[in-house]
Amino acid sequence: MGAVRLGHGKGPPVKRVLLGAFACSPTGGGEGGVGWRYAQHLVQEHEVWVLTDPARRSAIESHPDSRHARLHFIYHRPRWLRGLPMNWATAHLLYQAWQATAWRRGAELDRRAPLDLVWHLTYGVYRQPSRLWRIGRPFVIGPVGGGESAPLRLWPAMGGLAMTREGARWVFNALARWQPGFSACFANARLVICKTGETQRRLPHSVERRSIVMHEIGALAVPDVRPRRAGPATALHFIYAGRLIGMKGVNLALAGLAHFLRAAGRGHLTIVGDGPRRQALVDLAHDLGIAAHVEFTGQLTQDQLFQHLRAADVFVFPSLHDSSGNVVLEAISFGLPVIHLDLGGPRTLLDTRCGIEIATPGRRPQQVARAIGEAMLEFARDPGLLERMSGAALQRADALTWDRQIECVLRAVHTWISDEAGTSTDPAATDRTPQTTRLST
Repeated sequence: MGAVRLGHGKGPPVKRVLLGAFACSPTGGGEGGVGWRYAQHLVQEHEVWVLTDPARRSAIESHPDSRHARLHFIYHRPRWLRGLPMNWATAHLLYQAWQATAWRRGAELDRRAPLDLVWHLTYGVYRQPSRLWRIGRPFVIGPVGGGESAPLRLWPAMGGLAMTREGARWVFNALARWQPGFSACFANARLVICKTGETQRRLPHSVERRSIVMHEIGALAVPDVRPRRAGPATALHFIYAGRLIGMKGVNLALAGLAHFLRAAGRGHLTIVGDGPRRQALVDLAHDLGIAAHVEFTGQLTQDQLFQHLRAADVFVFPSLHDSSGNVVLEAISFGLPVIHLDLGGPRTLLDTRCGIEIATPGRRPQQVARAIGEAMLEFARDPGLLERMSGAALQRADALTWDRQIECVLRAVHTWISDEAGTSTDPAATDRTPQTTRLST
């Protein structure tokens, strides 16, 4: 698949691109992997400067692909924070400080030789507006997420501390458009790419016509994977992977498994990951009488996770709000159908053939957990369902490879920046949200 060259339409050609990628790393996935992959793709056709944090400098500079003649890295962090390590507790402080000052480094570059496009790629949180628009060049932001929220009826499923954080997040989302720089950021964007329709609906109305819903992440190309098969006597193997925090809804998966086991008798759930809720979840498994059917692996390397995905049958992702869902794409790359809620990013990644979507409107945690258990039972009651959905998952993964996803995003950016008026009639620039199977039990 050939690379897309940006800006060969009504507007001038794009030669020099500044990519704002606070997170950028050639190792691992997540936001850092997004920054790295897009830089590698853009440099095929453009001169690219990546404005990033220095936390991953050694990983970047030791990678042979960082030495491309048209690829340049600008490492920036405010001097007073240079000794602070990057971790989950400090990342947002570092990002906010980076946001406030990094645009000046871009402006210095622009003064030496004018940029053709400034693109804020990572982090992508709509309530933390970018300041890179201040450079004064054609500006694109996104994909951005963060506008998703858990239904109020499901908040008790998170636990007390997580409910407090969810309440604070709800307030920040509600007040986001009144914070300094929010309106200016989106008013100056030629295009705003949103990860979900929920985030798009939080944008100012004047910006909606310059916004699209599109994911930036892609599935893996995994060799030697065939559709799963299950016989009537097969003990189904379910798996979850992610942080063990309240908003991930892992307790709903455990309660769902208990419902499944009461009817099916046989089955197993592997929980990959770690976090502050781990002990509470271990205790819950004992209280539900299903501890013998649940394995907590703790944090694993990516290769170890992939080994577990190869061995499992169905992926369970009961998150109450996730803008994306990289692990969902990893799961379908290994041929795993996905049970998920009708919330956040997974419903935009999956289609009706490879996922069972659990409806949440009007439901309380116990009802959602029971519905998850019923979804599990669908695979036990109809052995052919697993093979059909597994095959469809592999087909979906093939349609959502990294190269295809990046090309799709770049075509959208090309369409909008090629039109100097900032309007588009491209049919791709619409909210294309595929619906997954809804289980109404």
